[in-house]
Amino acid sequence: MKVKIYNEKWNIRLVSEKDMEKETGVLKNDETVWGLCQPNINNILLWDEVKGVRLKAVLVHEVSHAINFITMKYYNDFDHEEVCDYIATHIDEINRIVKLVMKEVD
Repeated sequence: MKVKIYNEKWNIRLVSEKDMEKETGVLKNDETVWGLCQPNINNILLWDEVKGVRLKAVLVHEVSHAINFITMKYYNDFDHEEVCDYIATHIDEINRIVKLVMKEVD
């Protein structure tokens, strides 16, 4: 599904376990990867076996990574106050994207 996150075009896809392993290089026996944000190509991958509330949480997590890259272009070690500011600033955009995607996958 194609979405705009702060006016940047992103692709959000449900992928198989095999495709997730290929993209991350992590095998299921080593670690389970439920989602992946690829900011260099504006892509978010979600493991297609994750459903319901867990899928929503993974999607919020990956969209948050995308917004961090869009707005800051790097990872930041947030302190407590910065986390609260980040949530307050970006919660509407996160919720908008999550509602769009969850409507498509339900």
